[in-house]
Amino acid sequence: MSVDSGPYHLRCCLGVGGQGQVWRAQGPNGETVAVKLASGSRDRADLLAVAMLLERLEHPGIVRRLDHDPDGRWLAMALIEGRPLHRWAEGRALAERLSVLARIVEAMAFLHGAGATHGDLKPDNVLVDDTGKPTLIDLSPTIGGGSLGYAAPEQLLGEDVGAPADVYAIGGLGYRLLTDQAPFTASDPAALLWLPVNALPLPPSAIVPSIPADLEELVMSCLARTPSARPADLHRLAADLADTLSSPLAQPVFGMHAARRQLRRHLVEAMGGGSPMITVCGKPRSGRSTLIEELLDAAEREGLAVHRPPHAAPPGVLVQLAATPFALRLEEDDVHTHALRAAIQSRQLPGITLLRAESPPPASSRSVCVRPARLSEADLAKMLSSAGLLQSSAPDIHRMTRGHPGVVRDDIRHRGLPSDLTTAQRSLLAAVSTEPRSLYVLARCLGLSEHDLLDLAEPLLERGLLEARDGGAALLAVLPRSLQQ
Repeated sequence: MSVDSGPYHLRCCLGVGGQGQVWRAQGPNGETVAVKLASGSRDRADLLAVAMLLERLEHPGIVRRLDHDPDGRWLAMALIEGRPLHRWAEGRALAERLSVLARIVEAMAFLHGAGATHGDLKPDNVLVDDTGKPTLIDLSPTIGGGSLGYAAPEQLLGEDVGAPADVYAIGGLGYRLLTDQAPFTASDPAALLWLPVNALPLPPSAIVPSIPADLEELVMSCLARTPSARPADLHRLAADLADTLSSPLAQPVFGMHAARRQLRRHLVEAMGGGSPMITVCGKPRSGRSTLIEELLDAAEREGLAVHRPPHAAPPGVLVQLAATPFALRLEEDDVHTHALRAAIQSRQLPGITLLRAESPPPASSRSVCVRPARLSEADLAKMLSSAGLLQSSAPDIHRMTRGHPGVVRDDIRHRGLPSDLTTAQRSLLAAVSTEPRSLYVLARCLGLSEHDLLDLAEPLLERGLLEARDGGAALLAVLPRSLQQ
């Protein structure tokens, strides 16, 4: 018997966690348990608080308290025979990983429902046994700084935090299960302190293209920079996770990493009350619209009011922009663009303004220029694989397209389209391959009446090659489901 471990005989040290060392030990009746030993007076207070917390938490997904020292010197718990979440996930199918994530969320829902928080949720603090049952360990009495890679921005800033910080960590676990890496990665710990506060993570599909769109959206919503934008109902989140595998695959954005990082940083600046003016400049089909739309999706996820053409600059829009932080897309040929940008600048309205243009802005405009980079052969290989085509075509396509994103996408789309499409159907798909276009504009572009255009579009809509936007007033081409898998 050890003075510091009560009636428990310590056998071997399992590791060091919050509040002290964790040992495999033998109990007074011969049972094998886990015993945590406090290493100092402050750890004793925390360990005693954890013991009191676990005493009122009875859930199959949360480690069970067995006994504790009244002075907080030790805490005996059920020994979990399992592996840390990220080790367990190695080689597992997405469905298995998703099932475990949903069970983790249910355990966290119970925890929050009991008025408690975890405070340090990370892969090492979730043990999964051979049956796929996860158990949360190493609960903290209060939410502190968390662990680098999974701590919410507000934790890193030392702000008042609560349950939304746990939700952010759930997003971090989901991101790890989808991509086998944390939302932010860096060899320098200082970078892991800076990135979650000043940037936004890449969508998981940029790393692993074969991810269901609804699943990616749920994980990214948990990782929202703004705490109030994260899901609040964890029971619903767990149920929604179970339904995401049947959703269409996400449409990943490939390459252009520097421009995407720059735009995400400017979005965080706008969320903090700034008024960044951004000109995304380049020739047509250079990837400008792709960059802008990805950022607008992120802005929408963060709770900003998003304004897109053709309703981006109607009369009275300044009143709307002044009401709440916004993300605004403008076109250089819109007659309202110049006056609207000038008004936003003069009033310093909080939000990000994105102008799609061919030429960089004049130096006097105070607008930052962001240029999409051409795609590399490696980017092309990922795109081909995502479309179900042979990666060996990447060098030839790169040579022909010179890596221009829009031209590459059209080439890959053409290669992947069914062979039975008519010339008119291919022309329609090409006309809406980069962004949605209204039926009126399409009809004029293709020399058709709107009635004939709808007749042309109907079989493409039925086959999943087109999708309707803006309540049916516009069309956008999409890859067929068979090529996305």
